[in-house]
Amino acid sequence: MPSDSNEAFGDEDDHLLAGTNFLRRIGHNIDKTLTASAGLDEDGHPQVLVIGFNNIQLVNEKGKVVLDVGSRNIRALRSVNTGGLQLCTTTNVATENFRTRWPHYISVEDAQYLENLWLDLFPLNHAGPQLNSLPWREEEYAYYVGRVVTEAAKCDVALAGLATTAYLILGRSPEKIHGQSGKALKDKLTEIGEHCKSPIFSKLGERYYAWYDKRNFATHGIRGTGADGHPTGQVFKHKKGTQPSEVYTEVDDQDFQQLALIWRAFYDLNHDAFEISFHLGFYNSHTESGTPEEFIGRTPLSSTGTPDSQMPWQ
Repeated sequence: MPSDSNEAFGDEDDHLLAGTNFLRRIGHNIDKTLTASAGLDEDGHPQVLVIGFNNIQLVNEKGKVVLDVGSRNIRALRSVNTGGLQLCTTTNVATENFRTRWPHYISVEDAQYLENLWLDLFPLNHAGPQLNSLPWREEEYAYYVGRVVTEAAKCDVALAGLATTAYLILGRSPEKIHGQSGKALKDKLTEIGEHCKSPIFSKLGERYYAWYDKRNFATHGIRGTGADGHPTGQVFKHKKGTQPSEVYTEVDDQDFQQLALIWRAFYDLNHDAFEISFHLGFYNSHTESGTPEEFIGRTPLSSTGTPDSQMPWQ
C-alpha cells in the first residue's frame, strides 16, 4: 500500500484489509462488497476502490463516493506498467467532461491481483444464485426488453395517478382507476379529455395505448432465430380469442432500434404525465376561477411526445 495513504487508512500493509477497515469506520455498507482496495488517486490523495457484485465505486478520504459505475458501463479494470489500476468506463457514466479513465495507484502486484479478480468474477450480479451467461445478442435483447417493461410499468402507474387526480378535481370517485392499464386506462384518459375538452388528455391516452400494444409484443412475444441460431428482430405473439381455423399468430419487427424507440415513447409519456400532474396540483376550488372542467381543459404541455411520423400507426 502506498505510504502516503497511511494517514487515512492506518498502518495496515495489506491494501485490501486497509480498504475494508476504512469502509467499516465510515459506516459504508459492505454487505454487497466483494473487496475494497486502499490506494491513491491521481492527485496523490487517499482513496478506496470498492468492487461490488455489479459495480465499482471510488471513495475519497472523507468517505464521499466520487464514482459509482455499474458493470455494464465498465469497459476494463486493468493494471498499468507504471503501477496501479486504470478503471475505464463508457461515456454513459454521468461525470464531468465525459471522463472515462480513473486511476487507482497501488503496487504492481496488487493491481494485477485486482485485475485478475475482476476478470474472474465478471459478470456477477448479486450475492445470491446467478443467471446463466448468454451470447451478446441474447444478452442485449434481454436488456432492451427489460428496459421497455420497466419504463412501461412506471408509465402505467404515472398515468393512473394522473387520471386519479383529474377525477378528484372533478369530484368523482377514482376507486375503479387504481391498478388499471392498457385499454381500460386509455379509455379513462379519453373520457377525461372529452368531458373537459382537453385534447392533451385525449392525445395522451391515444399515444399510451398505441405503444402499449408494442410493449405487449416485447413482453409476451417469442423472438425468432436466424440460421446462425441468434435472435432476430422478428417477434411472434399469439392472438387472443382466435379459433384454430383463423390466423392466431401476429408478427412484429422489434430490433434494437425499435425497442429503443418503444422505451423512449414510454419515457416521454412519463415526462408528460409529471408535467401535467404538476399543473393539476395547483388546483384550488376556493381560488380557481371557472369550473373544474375548465381548469383541466386549460392543462398546458410543453412537449409533443413522440413525433407522429414515428408512431406505431405510421
